[in-house]
Amino acid sequence: MSEYPLSAYKTPSEAYAAIVTDAWFASTANDINRALAGKIPVYAYEFDDQTAPYYLPTSFYQGAAHTYELPYVFPGFHGSSALSTKLNSEQAKLSEQMMTLWTHVRDLPRQKEWAPFDPQKGNYYRLTLPKPVMVTGEFAKAHHIDFWDETLNNRNR
Repeated sequence: MSEYPLSAYKTPSEAYAAIVTDAWFASTANDINRALAGKIPVYAYEFDDQTAPYYLPTSFYQGAAHTYELPYVFPGFHGSSALSTKLNSEQAKLSEQMMTLWTHVRDLPRQKEWAPFDPQKGNYYRLTLPKPVMVTGEFAKAHHIDFWDETLNNRNR
């Protein structure tokens, strides 16, 4: 409760969603990035368009939920839902940037804006609006990585 106080969220559902996201997705991805970084170049990113169109109706705000980046790479993707995932002009621009990155992955080592992951820096490329940005240390703080390292199997950095 002290790590995720309800007062930090609009609803208990949002607090629960943050816990699940951080424990299951963010912490696990960060572990994989740290494990591989010394062996191969790792380009860590986080999809973070908080205005992403959703296709799974819920009673709470979803933000940049798991799989909500798919309409940016596969236009019109909406899972098995009938909800529209049409992108607005800003989202369409982010979509173009993402598709360029994914289709030119071999060029990543020559790009200046997206540096390989460094476990000491904790750098991630945040795919967000109005434009993607490289961040350092923010991912670990935002997703309570130190807490989950200690809590889940008493992992060490």
